[in-house]
Amino acid sequence: MAKIHAGASFWFRRIEVDVADVLARAAREGFLTEDASLKGTDHTQVARWSLPSPPESCVDLGSGGGLPAFVLADLWPDSHWVLTEQRSTRASFLRWAIAALGWSDRVSVLDGDVGADKFASWQGRTVDVVTARSFGPRAVVVEVASNILSVGGMMLVSERRDGPKWPADAVALMGFDLLRQTSTSSGTWRTLRFSGDSESLPRSLKAMRRSPRFDDDVE
Repeated sequence: MAKIHAGASFWFRRIEVDVADVLARAAREGFLTEDASLKGTDHTQVARWSLPSPPESCVDLGSGGGLPAFVLADLWPDSHWVLTEQRSTRASFLRWAIAALGWSDRVSVLDGDVGADKFASWQGRTVDVVTARSFGPRAVVVEVASNILSVGGMMLVSERRDGPKWPADAVALMGFDLLRQTSTSSGTWRTLRFSGDSESLPRSLKAMRRSPRFDDDVE
């Protein structure tokens, strides 16, 4: 299948697909590596055991080719999701996949960045779970999540196995407790819980990236 170029659109056809089909197509379109499309399901299934019970409302930051959101949405059939994606071609792919999977009633896509101007979409801190994979610097992931998670809400971050340690003090100042780290053959899941003690105010995504709350190379 030819790669999709900027400005192209996905045609919505009534075809039967499952999550594995969607991830395979994401790899063909260049939105995931082939390795991620093949191993992503097994890696993501580990993350669900970090939560005491299935969540109701979830936000996935920088959804790209659909990992981990599509796998978790499939495992939690009663959950509702907002997938965020800045790139228009990837957002179009996500919308095609949602329709093809029959999830349009509980999964949607939010275009653009997730800075201060987008927080109103969630009407304050009302989200049970925030997930992220390859979204950007950890400080940015934490700051975005701190403005949308409900008190006691959880954040699941997928990262490489050899990544630097998380700065517990800096993360605590942003309202999070580091709970656990779980490794698989494909990477590591970091689980954080939001305590509600964050004093940070919503900033634009540009400001978060220009002046992060902590450095990403902390050891």
